[in-house]
Amino acid sequence: MRPVEDRPPASTMDAIALLEADHAAVHELFDLYKSAASSTQRMELIQRLCTELVVHMAVEEELFYPAVQQVDSDSLVADANAEHGEIKELITRIQKARSMDQHTDTQVRMLAEVVRHHVTEERDVLFPQVRLTDINLMALGAAIAQRQEQLLSVGNAQ
Repeated sequence: MRPVEDRPPASTMDAIALLEADHAAVHELFDLYKSAASSTQRMELIQRLCTELVVHMAVEEELFYPAVQQVDSDSLVADANAEHGEIKELITRIQKARSMDQHTDTQVRMLAEVVRHHVTEERDVLFPQVRLTDINLMALGAAIAQRQEQLLSVGNAQ
């Protein structure tokens, strides 16, 4: 499922490294989408993108943000959750598309921009601050990896 095949096992990554690997995988999917030759390929990539984003946001909201909230004095988590709302809204609109057309393509481009902005804020502001805390990022990373596997296995079973 993961487009980045050569990354280390998730169980050996701290929470931030794991989330950054997810970010890289999503960026790779957006790049593949841009270069896809057919509508069928684009629709398949949209499904993969949506799955990756939904699972990623779920683990952030269920595990990462609550851990960070305890030490977040700048309400960075509130901002990140608000951005997740915007991403979810775009995903809902995109998933309603039954075929590849100009409107769907525009929605995917908008999604890419919102995700890039969100990732930049996490990478440049939130993650460096979290690294300065006493949060056990290895234990949190293991919990995130386990939850991702659960969510992906449920998604694949449907």
